[in-house]
Amino acid sequence: MHLCQIDVPGFDATRAFDCARAYLLDRFPEILDVLPTTRPATLVIGYRGPERLEAWAEALDQHRGAFGTRAA
Repeated sequence: MHLCQIDVPGFDATRAFDCARAYLLDRFPEILDVLPTTRPATLVIGYRGPERLEAWAEALDQHRGAFGTRAA
């Protein structure tokens, strides 16, 4: 498993982590896990295969309203 850190400006991991995690795991089969960090707009993604950081960040950004977060 590979790990990468993803920064999503305006993302409130405290409020939206569970929804965002479920969304990413459902939408992207290469994602094995999503972990919170101590930084409010940052997640760690565990994945297999090639890194698709832009696609993951774009998906979170486009659906931030569903997670109860605001745009930056």
